[in-house]
Amino acid sequence: MRRLITKSILGVFAVLLLASSASAATIPIGWLQWDASLETFSVVNQTGANYLGDPAFPVTTQITFDGNMKLAIEDGTSTSNKTQADGTSPDGGLSWDIPFRGVPLRATLTGTVSPLTVALDLDGNGPGGLSMWNILGGIVNATGNPLVLGNGVNPIGDFGLEVAYVEAERANVNAAVPEPASLMLLGTGVGALVARRRRAAKKA
Repeated sequence: MRRLITKSILGVFAVLLLASSASAATIPIGWLQWDASLETFSVVNQTGANYLGDPAFPVTTQITFDGNMKLAIEDGTSTSNKTQADGTSPDGGLSWDIPFRGVPLRATLTGTVSPLTVALDLDGNGPGGLSMWNILGGIVNATGNPLVLGNGVNPIGDFGLEVAYVEAERANVNAAVPEPASLMLLGTGVGALVARRRRAAKKA
């Protein structure tokens, strides 16, 4: 009987462990670059139509930078807030070139993207290797923090670049993991089964 209870408890802990192991990842979607010779920041989109089959930028679904994308540029005395509307698109609305006349010390890119479910080609083999991922938040750096180019003290170097990411998790990753209410129901059922067998054993 104790073995049955122990196995049941271990089973519930295994399910909880599976649930906790489903964590988010940062997925590269492009980059932010400063070209000092052209006095231009570029927000480059490497998804969908710009996807080149390179696993370094694996999103095959066309992602769009939503209208709330903002580039905050600091020059040591003030901050200029730029959006897509302040620039030009070299590839039909996927990426943006945003001019800045001055010496930038730091630039911070924020905003959200759409759609919220995308396909990734993680092994570079095309349709056979695609997996679906749900986007959980806006534009970030590799560690999930705000995407910042430059240190705010020294001028951003010519062709300075920071890769843009979004946080995402595999779609349906928790489909086989019961909700807490289901786990409670499972535990109650196991407990009832144990009690029933115990009563039957006493009667015998």
